[in-house]
Order: sequence, then C-alpha cells, then structure tokens
Amino acid sequence: MPSSRYTRPTTTPPMQLQPRDREVLRALHQHRYLTRCHIHELTFAGAHVSVVTRRLRLLWANRLVDRYFFPLDFSARTRAGLRTPVYTLASKGAQIVGEQIGLAMSQIPHTPAQNRQGYRRLQHNLVATDLLVAVQAAAPTHPSVFDVRIEPEPLLWRRARSAERQQQHVYSDGSFTIVGSTGKQRSFHVEVVRADIRAGSSTLLAKLKRYSQLVHTGYFERVHDQPCVRAVLIAAPTKARAQNLRDLAGELTHGKNLFWFSHWEREPSIGPPITTFAPSTVFSPMWTDISGRARSILGDFEQQQLHV
Repeated sequence: MPSSRYTRPTTTPPMQLQPRDREVLRALHQHRYLTRCHIHELTFAGAHVSVVTRRLRLLWANRLVDRYFFPLDFSARTRAGLRTPVYTLASKGAQIVGEQIGLAMSQIPHTPAQNRQGYRRLQHNLVATDLLVAVQAAAPTHPSVFDVRIEPEPLLWRRARSAERQQQHVYSDGSFTIVGSTGKQRSFHVEVVRADIRAGSSTLLAKLKRYSQLVHTGYFERVHDQPCVRAVLIAAPTKARAQNLRDLAGELTHGKNLFWFSHWEREPSIGPPITTFAPSTVFSPMWTDISGRARSILGDFEQQQLHV
C-alpha cells in the first residue's frame, strides 16, 4: 500500500460534521479506496475542487479518513500520481458509518494494517472504481435511469462465499445494476485485464466460459439478485490489448455476445490510473461487442424510451 506522506497536526482543527461529510464516509465504506476526483464526482458535484481538497484535509486532520500517497518512480512517464492521495476510512469515520448502517467496528476496515494493499492490486482496483463511480455519478442525470445499485468486488465475494459454497464461482472486479424508468433491470459485471494475454490466455478463456455457464444456470439471480446480466465489461489498458481480448473471446463456442470490450488508459500514471471513465462519457457507446458493434450501457433503456 502507498505510504502516508504527512503527519497529522498535533492540534485537531475544529469542525462540525455536515451531511455531505457523512456521504463521503459512506462512499468510502462502499468503495473502500477513493481518490479526491471520485469523492468530488460522488458528493461534491458542482463545487470547485479546492472545496473538496479543504474538506478532505479537515476530515483527515480529525481522524475521520486516512490518506496514502503513491511511491516515487523516476522511470514513469508522468508524475500525476505523486500528488494524488488515495483515501480510506479511519477509526472515527468507521465508527460513524457503523452507527449509521448498524455494523460493528470489527466489520469495517479502518486501520492502516486492514487497508494495506499491494501497489499493483490497488492500481487494478482503482480502474474498476473509476468505472463504478462514473456510473454512480452519471445515473441521476439521465431520464431513462430510475436507480443504480453499485456492488464493488468485496461485496460480491462475501455473497458468493456465503450463498453457494459448493459451486464454482466467478469473481468480477465489481458490478452494477441499472433500473430503468419503466422498471427494467440490467446488470453489468466489470473485468479489468491489465496484463497482456500471452501468459494467461487459457485462464482468462476459462473464466469467460464460466461466466457464460453461470449466467445460463441463473447463478447471478440466485446469489446477487441480478435476473438479467446484460454484459461483462472487459476493460484493457490499450486499444490493441482490447482487440486481443476480443479475438480470444471469439474462440468461445457459446455466450460470445455476453462480452463487451473497451480500453481505459488515457495516459500513463505511477499513481491512481488516469482512465477514460468519467460521468460525462461512461454512457457513451464506448464498448464493442464480439462482432465489432459499438455498445452503450444505456442502449436497452434508451431504445425502450423511443418506443414508448
């Protein structure tokens, strides 16, 4: 896990907890790791970024949140990550969230030891978080969307482990379910594939086959209350890698149409990934199915509105 660069002030600055502060704490509980940009999109929409920075600094100084900075790497092509901390819940913030949702402190990660995560794994997770946060932030602005349910990877793991222990599971990097204005539901799972497929193509192909089988047997409806998994969104860093993944999925005998592909790397970063996933773009036709057709997450809902 990246290390904390600065020491908290010895004197705690006074603050009064605002409703928006509580939203920040709940968002950190839901996603576990968030950048300032994520928090801005989720809870400070319309506010200047300096407002977000000051408020997060105050939450940190009062031990409601922790922040960690990525390490220096002179070989990287950009230093954007050096000044971009990742935020997690601290002890006081976890206590407030626990009281709000009825969880004991032991059920909420809130210490540096509990939140420690490897550098590469954290970068991987933050790509999925970029996509989930973009969907969560953009959904209220679209008339075709009534509600959206965000389910990060840890929640999917807990459900699968407790529900069907004897069945061969598949664990995605997160999922979300969109409920349209007419009540239609569509669920999407996210798979972030950072490495090239040369070494692990057989493993990935087996995972795609398992997705197809589990959708066919109704696994996602039983375990995750997702009666219709519309697509598994497979995100690769570059366009070339996304094409390689599409070619690999073309070897499937069944379920090819379940998988959509896109690339996410906007520019290299040694810190939090800098991706193309944003509230302004996430519902555009940025995905491509196995046949090469452009796909949009809201495609089904927007088509239905045209026929109403």
